[in-house]
Amino acid sequence: MSVIEKDGFQFFEGNKFREEAIILIEKYLDDAIIYLNKNNYKYISIRNNGFYKKYTDEIFPTSKLIKIKSDVLDLDIDYEYTVIDDNIPFETLEDLRLADCTIEKLDLGNFPNLRKIGYEWNRKIINLELCTKLTELYLTKYKSKDKNLHEIGKHLNLKFLSFVHGNLATLEGIENFPKLETLELSYQRNLKSIKDLGKIKDSLIGLNIEGARNIKDYESVAKLKNLKYLSFDKCGEIESLDFINDMPNLEAITFYKTNIKDGNMLPLLKLKRCWYDSKRHYSHRYEKMEKMLEEK
Repeated sequence: MSVIEKDGFQFFEGNKFREEAIILIEKYLDDAIIYLNKNNYKYISIRNNGFYKKYTDEIFPTSKLIKIKSDVLDLDIDYEYTVIDDNIPFETLEDLRLADCTIEKLDLGNFPNLRKIGYEWNRKIINLELCTKLTELYLTKYKSKDKNLHEIGKHLNLKFLSFVHGNLATLEGIENFPKLETLELSYQRNLKSIKDLGKIKDSLIGLNIEGARNIKDYESVAKLKNLKYLSFDKCGEIESLDFINDMPNLEAITFYKTNIKDGNMLPLLKLKRCWYDSKRHYSHRYEKMEKMLEEK
């Protein structure tokens, strides 16, 4: 995001999807709060004093956030020395991102309108299941006691779900997200089975898996009759691409740095697009396959 300066304050530039966000740093926090209240800014980003200048380790005074009178919709915190202890006073929040901060306690039940949230898994963040309007969830380092998805709870409106790192072994519990359209799984090194995807076969449109080398049942994606986009990048060896023949709505696939054992690339001719790195035993190099698809 581009940074702009206006009236002595810094902002992340807005676009057609969101308004510009005022950047709050400890150095001029009191003046910034007065300014954002006067101008009714609803998008806020908390950064350290050294985001653009020399790094500092001053604690961000989150207690002062209560002085903000605007109906804040979007809050982005990316500052190591911000301590969250159930002191975010914005009941109107719809979008919350917690990157580099300290969590003592955070009750997500305080944000009934939350639609999007991203954070590193932390058991001090509670009541995620109470966010009944949630449509997008981004989790890093998710670690479940049972190594599945049940601990997240039911989210009947969830459409996008992303995991980066963690201890998932199966996708058991994914049926708790009956409207899920896109699932991203990155660097899930313990993941062995994805067969539970069949429980949401009617809703899933996009599936992106990267860096999961221990999956044993890649072919189970054939159950996903409505899937349009599929990615198996940097994954373990896949026996063949024959599963594509059972996926009538699949339009595109990528398997970069993933070996297809039998080397038969002909199933790709059913698709509109594909991306892969060529290997000696493949029946068609990528450049040849790309040209064949263009000429269809």
